[in-house]
Amino acid sequence: MQLCPSFLRAKPSIPEMDFAGQIEEVGVDVDPSQGLKPGVDAFGSIPVSEHLKGYGALSEYVVLDSRHVCIVAKGMEMPELAGLPIAGCTALCLAEKADLRHGQKILVNGAAGGVGSLMTQMVRNAVGEEGRVVAVCSREKEQLVRELGAQEVFDHRTPVPVHKLLAERYAGDKFDTIIDAYGVQSLFDNCAAFLKESGSYITVGVAFDHYTYTSMLLAVSRMLRNVLWPRLLGGTPRRYIQVASVCTLDGLQKLKDLCEDGKLRVPIDSIWDFENVPDVGTPEVCGEALDVR
Repeated sequence: MQLCPSFLRAKPSIPEMDFAGQIEEVGVDVDPSQGLKPGVDAFGSIPVSEHLKGYGALSEYVVLDSRHVCIVAKGMEMPELAGLPIAGCTALCLAEKADLRHGQKILVNGAAGGVGSLMTQMVRNAVGEEGRVVAVCSREKEQLVRELGAQEVFDHRTPVPVHKLLAERYAGDKFDTIIDAYGVQSLFDNCAAFLKESGSYITVGVAFDHYTYTSMLLAVSRMLRNVLWPRLLGGTPRRYIQVASVCTLDGLQKLKDLCEDGKLRVPIDSIWDFENVPDVGTPEVCGEALDVR
């Protein structure tokens, strides 16, 4: 939303889209089967169309269509729920495109982030004990990522580029699929050395170098090149799939079920009081954050 032109956004605009809280009132047309009623805890996400009108989650009250609200998962706390909707639905979309199967060997890049931490758990659940989950994250997050299901972890901050380390380690035993939850262009450019020819590179897109229009255009050009540039002209000889996730009620319910079954949890970096929200956006806070709520 930072890159959305100002003339397309209402002013003033309230930040953020994901939320969790207690229901105050329910409209007469809401389907009773959803279980939404006053006093019930719920979570969800404000759709982009409403966010552009100035509505945001960092407010005392949120009003929106019941299609974007789901009752809470049993045993979950509000901070976890507030970090689940968009990241969780994105992870579900990545998992669907990856067509994960028992016994596969999967690489997850950005495994400690909001999407990646959920993705790592989904991959572990899908490939089972006979499968292998390899993760890329910072050294500081290695223990967490191992707890989430990774059996081997590569530090992306090492002097040697991580794609070279992966090529050395897995050239003779390549991955079935690579899931990039961050969007590292160099990883895709060099993935043929450690991704099977039949494998796919599933990603959230190309990460922006900076939050500027120039960086956005550069990222878009890279995405198009990844999809369209033919192998005969030097394109990466692996299938590139980029997901465009939308937070839906069906997705929220799937996430709720996974949490209730004990197959998914939301790692929380820190919790901030409402009045201290302006400080959350500082680099000192967000630089290594998983989910700040």
